[in-house]
Amino acid sequence: MEKRTVFAFLLLIGFFLVWSQFAPKKVPQTLEGQEVVSESVQTTPQEPQPKISEAGEKSLPAEGVALKEIKINNYYITYSPQGGYIQSIALNKPTNILPFQNLGYQSAKKDINYKVNVGQDSISFVEGSSPPKKYVFSEDTIKIENVAGSPILLFSFSLNSGTSHISKRYFESFYSKDKSIQRTHPKKVKQEVEKRVEFAGARSRYYAISLLPDLYNIEWSKTKERTNLYLNNPSSTILLYLGPQITDNMETYGLAGIVYYGFWHFLAVAIIKILYFFYSFLHNWGLSIIFLSFSTYAVLFPFTSKSTKAMKKMQEIQPLMQELKEKHKDNPQKMQKETVELYKKHKVNPLGGCLPLLFQFPIIIAFYQVVFRFSRLQGASFLWIQDLSLPDRLFHLPFTIPVVGVEYFNLLPILVMILGIVQQHITASSSNPQQKKIGLFMGVFIGIIFYKFPSALVLYWFVQNLLTLIYQVRLKKARTT
Repeated sequence: MEKRTVFAFLLLIGFFLVWSQFAPKKVPQTLEGQEVVSESVQTTPQEPQPKISEAGEKSLPAEGVALKEIKINNYYITYSPQGGYIQSIALNKPTNILPFQNLGYQSAKKDINYKVNVGQDSISFVEGSSPPKKYVFSEDTIKIENVAGSPILLFSFSLNSGTSHISKRYFESFYSKDKSIQRTHPKKVKQEVEKRVEFAGARSRYYAISLLPDLYNIEWSKTKERTNLYLNNPSSTILLYLGPQITDNMETYGLAGIVYYGFWHFLAVAIIKILYFFYSFLHNWGLSIIFLSFSTYAVLFPFTSKSTKAMKKMQEIQPLMQELKEKHKDNPQKMQKETVELYKKHKVNPLGGCLPLLFQFPIIIAFYQVVFRFSRLQGASFLWIQDLSLPDRLFHLPFTIPVVGVEYFNLLPILVMILGIVQQHITASSSNPQQKKIGLFMGVFIGIIFYKFPSALVLYWFVQNLLTLIYQVRLKKARTT
């Protein structure tokens, strides 16, 4: 890879990393064709809405309340008989605790000690002759019954849920009004009332919780550790979606618009469809990623071929360019004019080596977003990789590398590093030792960049580089025969 191409690649990667870290998350999104299920508002608009007060009607659950645990279907539930609410939920396994807490808490009933009845798919909180407050769990929804009257806390979004810093970047609160979704990070939620909202909720890296489409009056509040969503004057029954962010699943409930992959959303959606297509007959997400990499390489091969040939021509005229620099070192204008003439004479496009990046970079960005959002990759294994959403972690190191905090030996980034070094050795000019040193540095540096990335992304990049290397070797052999 030519020096200017390497620098261009690093510049793009650096821009993307900074952009993904600091880009604003609040993105209005119009929901085309979505219909509101009901025209009845679940709260009376004329009534003044009470203000949030931790000591008043909308206080949060007190700490130190005795909690109990049960399992219903694939839900691992921690609940409180005092106040009758769900304190936390884990999905599929006890350690997969979602950051959505305190479901169905009502301050007006916080001191009631309920009798608890657990059914096959439900948990009921019974007090005297009143209708029981009941939670019914299905595959992706929770129905809360008999909660009319006082405001109800739909959930608290825990901002300190023990997840990684990267995962917290993907936290998001949202609501849909006039068929447009307003998004923001939970830390930036404004304490306000929103009327005639179609649905509202939050999402973590892989999971989402949301009211099903209807019309609601909601109220946001926040503390240092939590963002809270209240439903004012709820009807007797509330329906919530709670599950993975899988578009097909959420589309069933009219919530497909919640899934959003940023600026390159349309490209990310196309990538996911391609992955599903390959998975339909490969039945392995790792193999599907490899086939995706093959496919994108095949589509972009005409540009890659032109780029490789352009870089080769640039290397061939490097001695002539060096002569021009020496000859016109005191006359930059003359040197620039002669350089342009040299390019024309040898039919060299100095930007030709960067051409594939114009097409590859959006795909990498979109796939990056898919890797960090696509719940199907969570826990998906491939060869020695136990989880494609995490670094490949071949084995645990007997020590921790200081400063960087590395505890595992990740093989894929090392393989990417080796490929990069070999590729630089093949393409670098033998007459330019400085270019070889830069190539060696870049190969190592790229491996370091990818070291803590999810293995799904590194696997895709490894296959891309392997195919490029094979082509470059064949091209070099063809030139020497």
